[in-house]
Amino acid sequence: MKKTIFITALCCLILVGLSAAAGAAEGKKRIMVFGDSNTFGYVEDAQGVIGRLPLDTAWPGRMAALLGSRYDVVVEGLSGRTTRIDSPERSGTGVIPGAGMNGADYLPAALSSHMPLDMVIIMLGTNDFRKDRNQSASDIAASLTELVSIVKKGEWQQRTKFPVPQVLVVCPPKLNLTTSPYADFFEGSLAKSEALPGILQPMVESAGAHFFDAATVVPFAQGPDQIHLTPENHAVLAEAVTKEVKKVFGDAGDNAETAVSGIFERGGANTAYARYFVGNSYLNMLSTEGVAIGNVTFEPGCRNNWHTHQATSGGGQILLCTAGRGWYQEWGKEARELHPGDVVHIPAGVKHWHGAAKDSWFVHIAVEVPGENTKSDWHEPVSDEDYNKLP
Repeated sequence: MKKTIFITALCCLILVGLSAAAGAAEGKKRIMVFGDSNTFGYVEDAQGVIGRLPLDTAWPGRMAALLGSRYDVVVEGLSGRTTRIDSPERSGTGVIPGAGMNGADYLPAALSSHMPLDMVIIMLGTNDFRKDRNQSASDIAASLTELVSIVKKGEWQQRTKFPVPQVLVVCPPKLNLTTSPYADFFEGSLAKSEALPGILQPMVESAGAHFFDAATVVPFAQGPDQIHLTPENHAVLAEAVTKEVKKVFGDAGDNAETAVSGIFERGGANTAYARYFVGNSYLNMLSTEGVAIGNVTFEPGCRNNWHTHQATSGGGQILLCTAGRGWYQEWGKEARELHPGDVVHIPAGVKHWHGAAKDSWFVHIAVEVPGENTKSDWHEPVSDEDYNKLP
C-alpha cells in the first residue's frame, strides 16, 4: 500500500513538473482575475432574467485580447461574491451556499485550481457596500488587504516550487444608485465608495500589491441598475487594466495591438459610436477645427455598419491607411483590400463600410471633406456571412 501511494505521489509530482515546464517553454504570463458580477459580465433583463456578456466583451476577456498571445487570462467571476462575508443563498445567479460567496474562503481553492500563476487581479468590494453588510470603507479595505495576504503567503501552493504571483487590486467604480431598483439595499454606498480608494491604496501597497482605481476611467457603473458595467464601461476598464498589467511586468514589447499603432496615439474606446460598429474600435480626434480629422483603430474583425456621408454640396470622406490590413466596400461593388499607404476617396451619397481584416488590427486616418449640411446616415451592420467571405 505504501509503495502504491509513493508511486502515485511521484507521478503527480512529475505531472506538475511537466506542466510547469510546458508553461515556462511557452513563455506566457498567466493571470487569474478574481471578482464578482462585474468580472463575470452580468446583465439582467426587465423580467429579472440574468445573462452574460460575450466573454470578449466583459473586461477580463477584452483585456486578454489586448494583452495578446504572450498572456493567458483565466476568469473567476462569481455574481454576488463578497470580500469575506457569507451571503444569503440567493444573492447571486441562483441557489449557492452562503460560504461560497465568501471571497476569502473561496480564494485558496481558486488559486490552487489555476496555478501556476504570474499575477492575480482582484476586483471586489461592490457587494460589501450593501447596507445589510454593515461594512465601512475601512472594513472593506481591510478585507481586500486580507485577500492580498492570502495570495502572498502562498500556503495554497506550499507543496510546489512555483513563484508567488504578483497581485493587482482594482478598486471598483463608485456607486451612486439614484434611480436603481436596488437603491435601498445600497443606501450610503456613495460615501463609502468615494472613501475606499484613499484608504485602500496605501494598505494594499504596504502588503506588496499593486493598485488601480477603476473610478479614474469608469467613475460610475452605467448599467440600468447603476451597479453593473455597460459594454462601453467594460471596454474602457479593459484598456486601463491592460496598461497596468504591462507596467507591472515591464512589458514594452510589441503585440498584435501595438505593432500596428500607426503614426498617432490610438486614443480611447470609441464609445460614442460603438452602436454603429461590430467589435471594438478606438478614436483619437486629431483635429476638430476647420476640418475634422480622426485616427481610427479597429481590432481584428471590427468593422463599421454600412453608412452614407450626406451633404447638399461638397462633403464625403477621405481615408488615409497607416497600419495593418483592412477592407473598404461600396454598395453593389467588390470589397477593396487596404494596406498602409492606401488612400480611399468616398464621395457624399455613397453607401459603404470599412474596417479591419479578420486576422489583423487596422488603422486609418479619416478626413471629413468640408461641405454644406453634412451628416452621416447609419444603416444595417455588415453581415457575418458577407464579412467572413473576405480573406
